[in-house]
Amino acid sequence: MSCAVRDGSKLILSGGEFTNLTRSERGVFFRDSGNEFIVADGCKLVNANNNNQAIYHAPGNTITITGEGTEWDLNLDHIIMNAPSNRLTVADGARLVNARGRIGWWETGNSYNEVLVTGDSTVWDVGESISVGQNSSFNTVTISNNAVVQNTWIWLGAYAYWESGYGSDNGLIVTDGGKFYSGRDDGWNWGACIGAGGSSEGRNDRNYALITGTDSLWDLGSRPLRIGFMMEENSTGAWNRVRAEAGGMITNIGHAYIGWTENNAVTSSNELIAAVGGSISASGINVGTDTSIGNRITLQGGTINTGSLLIEPGNKLTPVLSKDELIPLKVSGTAVFEDGSYISPEKADDYTSAGNHVVLVADSIEDNGLMLDPDLDASNWFIEITSTQIMIRYSEYATTIIVR
Repeated sequence: MSCAVRDGSKLILSGGEFTNLTRSERGVFFRDSGNEFIVADGCKLVNANNNNQAIYHAPGNTITITGEGTEWDLNLDHIIMNAPSNRLTVADGARLVNARGRIGWWETGNSYNEVLVTGDSTVWDVGESISVGQNSSFNTVTISNNAVVQNTWIWLGAYAYWESGYGSDNGLIVTDGGKFYSGRDDGWNWGACIGAGGSSEGRNDRNYALITGTDSLWDLGSRPLRIGFMMEENSTGAWNRVRAEAGGMITNIGHAYIGWTENNAVTSSNELIAAVGGSISASGINVGTDTSIGNRITLQGGTINTGSLLIEPGNKLTPVLSKDELIPLKVSGTAVFEDGSYISPEKADDYTSAGNHVVLVADSIEDNGLMLDPDLDASNWFIEITSTQIMIRYSEYATTIIVR
């Protein structure tokens, strides 16, 4: 089969097997708004020939694949949301197989698109890549309730191959036991990029990945992770972030680059966050480049383990003191702090007690000029650096006011 669902229609395939036998321009094609395509109740739909894609070319359309044993195999074809406010749902044990997912694709303004993959035994198998918000904003991919997305790699805010695009506020959310396996070899070793700006003019801000909830997992399969990756001289961006919390895990990062630039591009204030209950592991972490400042690792009671650490000038390690235990960043190799790199501790509102806090433990520390963030009051903060650990203390000295 090949079809254009149009004029506010609803097409439901319930049970049975359907195969398209003829090569066509589109498998499912939304030219206008308010249409719905549903594959349900154990139905098996197979695109037997290449170039039968699912294209959202107008806003307000939905595709739903749902139910145990339900499957839609697009062969080597793509899901493309080339318009705003569209939705794709894979749920309740269904399976979707395709080559690429393009969510918020191409044109500026193709925003507020949503992908939801949810439920036990639910799988989205993407044979190549997922890009979210190439030139658009507020697009999200959510993996929840033990569902799995696998066999892919992901970019938020651009499209890898063309190195163009400027998307902001796009998100990946893995929650409530969802699993995301993004270790596929892309041939370029770019891996996953959260906030990636290419050659186009425009900003690439506030893209994010959030891994939250018990048994929620993002496994990068030893591929790199770049948070704030600006590739060309006229690309810029800031405040892109990755956060693990509340039982969420980010694991098997080949190398993490926080605030990474090439070709004199500029980026700043990108962040890797380990909050209470979250855990992150990487073979190595670099923070900043010579055209990248204000990027940081933030410790909020979660764990980060890495084989090496390099913090460049103008970039930060930020431990947050609160009622929750501060767990030090652990480096199994060498932690290197270049001249002008900062310890930039923060005190949460619920932190009331003084005391010493170890914020980093390493096999060895190479201190080439680590200093307290100059924006902080040095009378309140004390830092001690040894060959294997960094410790901080916060104190508020009492002030005596004499009234005459």
